[in-house]
This record gives sequence, structure tokens and C-alpha cells, in this order.
Amino acid sequence: MNTDKIANEILYSMKKIEVVKNKYLEFPDGGMTSFDGPGESEVVVSNGRETMRIHEDSKRNLYGYTDKYDKNFRSLDDLAKFLNKNKFKFVGID
Repeated sequence: MNTDKIANEILYSMKKIEVVKNKYLEFPDGGMTSFDGPGESEVVVSNGRETMRIHEDSKRNLYGYTDKYDKNFRSLDDLAKFLNKNKFKFVGID
């Protein structure tokens, strides 16, 4: 494994999920997503132990759920902090 590849992997692991323009979540891999409203697609994230699906509910609040628990988020910033703290990574859109 060359040193450039190792350096890139270290930098990638240090990057965090960030809120952009108070509307989008930007993931370390460069992917960006937003929540388009109730009944729209869900964002799927995983930390290896559990998978969480996140969407906006009918009151436009962010809501995430796993097999073990449900969680409401006050804002995108609150969601990003939770995802970073628990080492969640973007999986896709469902």
C-alpha cells in the first residue's frame, strides 16, 4: 500500500458529516443530501453495528429509527452531531 493511499484514508476517516447552507448534509465521501419533506425518500446510514433510516415526518421534524430505538432531531446540526458522535457513514437513499 503506498503512502498516498494511506494518507488519503487517514484524512477521510478524520472528516465529519457537515451541514451546508442549513439545508444539506455533506458526507466525508463528498456526497450531499437533503430532506425533501414527508413521504419522500429516506437517508440510510450505518455504523457497522446498526443501520438508521432518517426522514422528515408530517410536521417536518427529522426522525431516525433503527431496529433498537427511534430518535427525533431538533435540527440538521443536531442530526450531524449525533451521526458523527456515533460514527455513522452514509449508505444510500431508499
